[in-house]
Amino acid sequence: MVVAVQIIDEFGVIEVDIDSLVSAKQTRVDFPINRELHGGNHIANIQLKGKQGVFDWYSLMFRTNKAVEIISVENREPEIPVGKMCDQPLS
Repeated sequence: MVVAVQIIDEFGVIEVDIDSLVSAKQTRVDFPINRELHGGNHIANIQLKGKQGVFDWYSLMFRTNKAVEIISVENREPEIPVGKMCDQPLS
């Protein structure tokens, strides 16, 4: 059997994709993640697969801290017509 783990970030990017062979008598499998994940929300999808297909699955949501984050962007002009250059910088 195979245990497949896939970790997806909040934008749908697959950050981790690991398969590991396991025996039918095995009750625990550890998956070390040897890289930093993007900050934000993630979903870990775990599947137990065999020759006949998927036997069992589980999904887990978790969050990692963001190193930096854009809180807001403001423009000093309330509206900029299409094609006009912005006279004021964004802040």
